[in-house]
Amino acid sequence: MWRTFSAGQRRLPRVSSCECTRRAFSDAPASGVLGHEHLLQGLTEADDMRPVTMVQDKQSAKRVLDILESLGPGHMHACDTEVANIDVKKVGPVGNGNVTCLSIYSGPDVDFGNGPYVWVDNLDSADGTLEYFRGFLESKTHKKVWHNYSFDRHVLFNPSTRINVQGLGGDTMHMARLWNTARFQKGGYSLEALSADLMERRKKPMKELFGVPKLKKVWS
Repeated sequence: MWRTFSAGQRRLPRVSSCECTRRAFSDAPASGVLGHEHLLQGLTEADDMRPVTMVQDKQSAKRVLDILESLGPGHMHACDTEVANIDVKKVGPVGNGNVTCLSIYSGPDVDFGNGPYVWVDNLDSADGTLEYFRGFLESKTHKKVWHNYSFDRHVLFNPSTRINVQGLGGDTMHMARLWNTARFQKGGYSLEALSADLMERRKKPMKELFGVPKLKKVWS
């Protein structure tokens, strides 16, 4: 699923504790970390709102991968990517964009250490973490469910990662089109529209999560 965020817009909401913050910004000047570290503390600590397991290194990746492997070949995993450096209004995903992170959800009862949601960071000092998940993503036996699979598959196969995604378990966008081919006239096929209609649960829009408001200048 595509989103057109800059790297700076994507990073702040997903850094975990103070320790992860220091590791993620280990290459940054100390003054820069001290100036913003307090804003990042607790953003992904285990609670009802943010039960997210952050992956930024080999050790945390192995822990998550061991759990994924233990679930067996019949288990379905919801996956999604976030992509930077692409303008989808002008170009397609083939050869364009860099995957900054991968999210995985294997069900509410699967605890990866800090809850059921996995956030694989692949940005800045965590660049390359996605490589640890190559085996999982290229496996034909581990079934993955995507929303707009063709986009995610293309961006993951771009030169920066060259991951050949296999094991398609489903594509919720195409499922929705098979279910109702006329939704383009009402609501469309976005996750936001589908979750509101089918689950009666509002999905918070990306603009609301990451958008930067435009301030009007008031001249006096």
